[in-house]
Amino acid sequence: MQVAAIVVTYEPDSDLITRLHFLAAQVEVIYIVDNGSSRFYSRFVNILGSNISNKIILISLEENLGIATALNIGCKYAENDNYDFVVTFDQDSCPELNYITELLNTYRRKSLCSNVAIVGGIINEAIRGNSNYQYLTLSRWGFKRIRESEDFSVMMLITSGCLVDLSVIKRIGGFIDKLFIDYVDTEFSLRCLDNNYTLWVSTKAILNHNLGNKTEHYLFKFRFLTTNHSPIRRYYMARNSVYMYKRYAWRFFGWFLFDISALIYTLFKIIIFEESKFLKLKMYFRGWVDGLCGNFGKFKE
Repeated sequence: MQVAAIVVTYEPDSDLITRLHFLAAQVEVIYIVDNGSSRFYSRFVNILGSNISNKIILISLEENLGIATALNIGCKYAENDNYDFVVTFDQDSCPELNYITELLNTYRRKSLCSNVAIVGGIINEAIRGNSNYQYLTLSRWGFKRIRESEDFSVMMLITSGCLVDLSVIKRIGGFIDKLFIDYVDTEFSLRCLDNNYTLWVSTKAILNHNLGNKTEHYLFKFRFLTTNHSPIRRYYMARNSVYMYKRYAWRFFGWFLFDISALIYTLFKIIIFEESKFLKLKMYFRGWVDGLCGNFGKFKE
């Protein structure tokens, strides 16, 4: 099984060098798809590429085309170079030792009894007290969050740290370019399920990754974590949610219930705790309007 890594970068920090060294020890090649970083960061990525040049192929895009397009470009390179799988990473993710090996082990075991599309790892978030991240699956009443001691199947996985079978992409298509960012991974996960594939979490594969720039808050002794995404990200979340609800709400009603409840909870936290709350709410509204009007792609001022 030939495995390549895809790392999408945009204005990366210097810690990326350390992360790539961890990753380079586990795969044959790393495709860095740089999403239109400024001149300074483009030079930085080039230097970084020469650091472990025997493992890195740098693909520099002229502008930021979004996470979906960058992933599709990386997948196309891997397919043309005859790789069987890709493992996709955000620039701020760092896999622990034997991460890729454990993903492949889970793939081999689970593919004996199901059509496996994606295998992800256990997400280790420092602010949550290490690996307390929970995953989503269907239940009798709609959805439930789970964590198991053995490998388990889930409804959706985040992009970073996922082993993806390239033959699945050939069959059902790649990531949706017009979504740009946000819901890109959710859409692909649900499309895999809709085509009778399964998604798994390998409990021995640990990925150090933080979801957003999280901060901790307290209200009446209750603890809340906010992601503090920018107003632009809130726009993409709102707009792309319209696309997702139109396409998947009735097919995956449990996921729809989860996402609506998560939206209400997020809006509450923005109003109570986050900065720039009025601008973020304004961008949510603009995103919903653009989603209903079919205006997708990169955000336009």
